[in-house]
Amino acid sequence: MRDNRPLLDFVNPVRTTIHVDQTIQEALDFLRKKRIDEEIIYIYVVDSERKLMGVVPTRKLLLSAPNIPILR
Repeated sequence: MRDNRPLLDFVNPVRTTIHVDQTIQEALDFLRKKRIDEEIIYIYVVDSERKLMGVVPTRKLLLSAPNIPILR
């Protein structure tokens, strides 16, 4: 049985992003303040225009030194 619905019917919008200028600690603080109710494997890093600049695994956030830039 084929499902002919558009692809966007199956895609969840990205709600959890961090800013490219943040440090690891700033990103963690920001994420702790958000109400996140889904599993997070990767965090999307965006600029001031919300353009995708990179992707950071959750593991990197948890294990990196707090003072380094989010995209190093």
